[in-house]
Amino acid sequence: MVIAMTAVCVYSDGIGLMAGTITALEVQRNNKERVNVYLDGEFAFGLTMLDAARLRKGQQLTDAEIAALKSTDSLQQAYERAVRFLGQRPRSTAEVRHNLTDKEVDASVVEEVIARLEGQGYLDDAAFARYWITNRQQFRPRGARACHANPVGKFGMDRAGKEIGVVRIERF
Repeated sequence: MVIAMTAVCVYSDGIGLMAGTITALEVQRNNKERVNVYLDGEFAFGLTMLDAARLRKGQQLTDAEIAALKSTDSLQQAYERAVRFLGQRPRSTAEVRHNLTDKEVDASVVEEVIARLEGQGYLDDAAFARYWITNRQQFRPRGARACHANPVGKFGMDRAGKEIGVVRIERF
């Protein structure tokens, strides 16, 4: 009788996932909102508390389930990062995209996060252009031409944002 066994290594990038049994779920020391998941006695990945609430010790996870959990978690982490970035001040879509890309977030995840933020009204280039022009006129007044050019170049604003800014300056 011959028994064949195959081992697959778990890498931090998610390549070579390994199905296994959950042996422990531990709240992270530095972030009490996240939980470390251990498969077969070894650390496998981290999840949000909400996602980890559906898991239990002794539960079997397949490669597909692990991949789905990691995908959901990376999307949630990117979303939270974008919300923190937007919490400092209003931002253009291009600024948020650039920030997430600099943090090495996958391009498909970046686009999902941006779509979610736009759908929730947190990301709006037209509103950002109005905010920027008003703020600029209040604290560092410039002529219409200077304000007209800056949002387009610095913040990656499209033509619509540019036109809104010009209309706003003319009314000011």
